[in-house]
This record gives sequence, structure tokens and C-alpha cells, in this order.
Amino acid sequence: MSTAESSLDFDAYWRAWLASRLAEMREKAAARARQQQEEEQEQQEEEE
Repeated sequence: MSTAESSLDFDAYWRAWLASRLAEMREKAAARARQQQEEEQEQQEEEE
């Protein structure tokens, strides 16, 4: 196996890992934002 091939494999692996990490972070951020919205709505309902 040539070094060019192995670095391509590593690049593909790195990009896949990075993409999965980004998706994970995006999911967590979305869940956190959703939770925050629900809490704000509850607070508004209590104030009314």
C-alpha cells in the first residue's frame, strides 16, 4: 500500500469522524435549545 493511499484512507476516516462529531454537537445544541424554549414558555405561562 502506498503512502498516498493510506493518507487518503486517513482523510476519509477523519472526515467521517468529524462529520459524526458535528452531527452529535448539532443534535445536542438542538435538544438544549428545545429544552430552553419549553422552560421559557412555562415561565411565560406562570407570569400570565
